Amino acid sequence: PLGGYNLDAISPPVEIRLGKEEETLHAIGERVFHTRGRIVAVDRQGVFGGPTADSLRTAIQQETPRILLLYYAPAEIPLQPAMEEMHTWMSRMTRASLQFSRVFPDE
Repeated sequence: PLGGYNLDAISPPVEIRLGKEEETLHAIGERVFHTRGRIVAVDRQGVFGGPTADSLRTAIQQETPRILLLYYAPAEIPLQPAMEEMHTWMSRMTRASLQFSRVFPDE
């Protein structure tokens, strides 16, 4: 799964972890998504995404200048080819630049 987020709406640091009992995500489509035990992306403001739902707070709009793409995959999956393909595709339509980082959740 791939999540796309408005980078300017995110308050670093970003953490990838399992959701806690009390955490919810106000998802695109106006629904509340309970995150307990699910993989989530979290910033200082709370949960903003995961493999199955993304928040309204960090949704990409037409005027969004910078985006964060998170690939939710096991560490052994080679993501570099997918990242390069996405960069090539996005570069054709925008002035996109690529920054690649790998994040490992705590075990």
